[in-house]
Amino acid sequence: LEGERQDVDARPSSALGSSSIMKRILIADDHETVRSGLRAVLEARAGWEVVAEARDGKEAVAGAVEKRPDVAVVDYAMPFMTGVEVARRIREHQQTTEILIFTMHDSEVLALQAFQAGARAFLQKADANKLLLPAVDSLIVHKPFYAGSFTSELRHIAAGKSSSSQV
Repeated sequence: LEGERQDVDARPSSALGSSSIMKRILIADDHETVRSGLRAVLEARAGWEVVAEARDGKEAVAGAVEKRPDVAVVDYAMPFMTGVEVARRIREHQQTTEILIFTMHDSEVLALQAFQAGARAFLQKADANKLLLPAVDSLIVHKPFYAGSFTSELRHIAAGKSSSSQV
């Protein structure tokens, strides 16, 4: 039930006791191999459960509305709508789901669009081996995550603050 959800402390989920609340994750990627790999990595972490998978943007939004995950890991390039549009639509229906845009693109413009749409993390697929778990850990405690050198405007938007140059 929505009113009964509780947050865990800032320690990684693997450091928490077995009595902690399971963290629910949605995976959206149009490649089955990517979804399977993400599921294996994420569910290996104690206290994390993948509650939905989506092959396209429409399924991702529907899955987020139905399953109400704590975190949605969303590919940028999917059929029917981009990850940025998925983030925007999830945010319209589900304010508490934290969204990570997962992409092969190295683009500050894309990252800016993702954060403006409501995503709170942006991760390149090339960095997933070392940064996926820290990114999800960060989102679970409702903190933004971004890797790389971004402008101060992007850092402010990622942190949920508006900047004077934001339109």
